[in-house]
Amino acid sequence: MLTKLRIRNFQSHQDSVIELGPGVNVIVGQSNAGKTACVRSVNWALTNRPLGVNFIRNGQDEADVLLEEKKTDGTAVTVERIRSKTRNEYILNGDTEHPFTAFGSNPPEDILQALNLRETNIQSQFAPYFLVFD
Repeated sequence: MLTKLRIRNFQSHQDSVIELGPGVNVIVGQSNAGKTACVRSVNWALTNRPLGVNFIRNGQDEADVLLEEKKTDGTAVTVERIRSKTRNEYILNGDTEHPFTAFGSNPPEDILQALNLRETNIQSQFAPYFLVFD
């Protein structure tokens, strides 16, 4: 279960931390407050899309998103996705000595297995109903 989302310098978010609860989580707020950017940041961490650096907050050099998941056995897994013009990596469980780099256009399989999430788990406002279409 995804329990925490930290977003730094991604689109409109300077430094945001969102604690997630069990079950369905709903993000509400005024227009142009960054709700969609929250979903996009999770999607970016899971799919490495969009490619490039255009999502980095204006005036900043680097964006990063941290996802924390609690497993059913009580252990925690963290994945941090970091991108700048010169840095493109994933960090698993805070192991900065061994970041995942040079992974091409898709996230490293170790990252996907650690989180056990896929893009169909993340639904945005205009996404088709995944149980019907998948």
